[in-house]
Amino acid sequence: MKRRRSVAKAVSAVLALSAFIASPALAADVTPPGTTSQIAQLVSTSIMQSSLSADQLSRLTASAADIVDYRDVHGTSGCSTVTSCVLGDPSGGQTVVLFGDSHALMWAPALDLLGKAHSFKVVLLWLGRCPVASVKVYAPKYSFPKLCDGFRSLELQRIVSLKPALIVLAEHTAGVSKPGGGNYTSAKAWSSALQTSLTVLKQAKAPLAILEDGPTFKVSVPECLSQFPRAVQHCAQSQNGAPVSMYLAERSAAAVAGITSVPTRKWLCAQTCSPVIGPFLPYQDTNHLTSTYVRYLSNVLGAALLPLLQSP
Repeated sequence: MKRRRSVAKAVSAVLALSAFIASPALAADVTPPGTTSQIAQLVSTSIMQSSLSADQLSRLTASAADIVDYRDVHGTSGCSTVTSCVLGDPSGGQTVVLFGDSHALMWAPALDLLGKAHSFKVVLLWLGRCPVASVKVYAPKYSFPKLCDGFRSLELQRIVSLKPALIVLAEHTAGVSKPGGGNYTSAKAWSSALQTSLTVLKQAKAPLAILEDGPTFKVSVPECLSQFPRAVQHCAQSQNGAPVSMYLAERSAAAVAGITSVPTRKWLCAQTCSPVIGPFLPYQDTNHLTSTYVRYLSNVLGAALLPLLQSP
């Protein structure tokens, strides 16, 4: 809440300098989901944008809160049973499971749209800060690693028992501390831990797909943009560094397990990862996409996932 107030204060100061302020409607309210070529064009030219438009300035504060939060009645940061958070078409003949941490939650709006359009049920299972990979996450404030280990172990078995038509995985890979704190899980250890979880999930005999993790910015993107509205590339994130090595570890584990790895970064980054893509403000904070931009990506996500669906 404190960060959002600081963003709002900074944006208000910037808006006072703007001659024209557009209405704060979200881009997705007037823009249908993008095609592959449309998204590729927006991403390729995103690195050339230097300033926020008046409309983007008016929506900057809202972008910091632009995330759909599905939670069950028993948890404060997740959906823990197969009936807690059912999206898409609840009466659909096929079930797609979306499993992971808050990065699985992040993609839920797109899966919800796809389920409604193609008549399948989406079961969302997630716990904040608890990745798919069987790593011990050090976060005492959240009773981790014990809570995360227990949640992951239980949900992996629930997914297998559910016999879904497709399992979609997503997780945040950057900056996950090992027990003891201070040190981050290595790419090699992450790849091995992810393979451990994938081995369990393959018992469901359903197609598996993992959505490659996106970039992690050094500071909250809306906050940075509020400080540099006329030099937005100051807030850009390089494609190099530890976050890249971690998502490549995901890709390696997927290849070893023989499952599909969906290359989501091409929908986000060119030579660098711009904080602004066309009319969109795609980032809610340092690493989560806004629901608006995720919905815009629903068609290309569907193109990657729908061919994997098992026949009913």
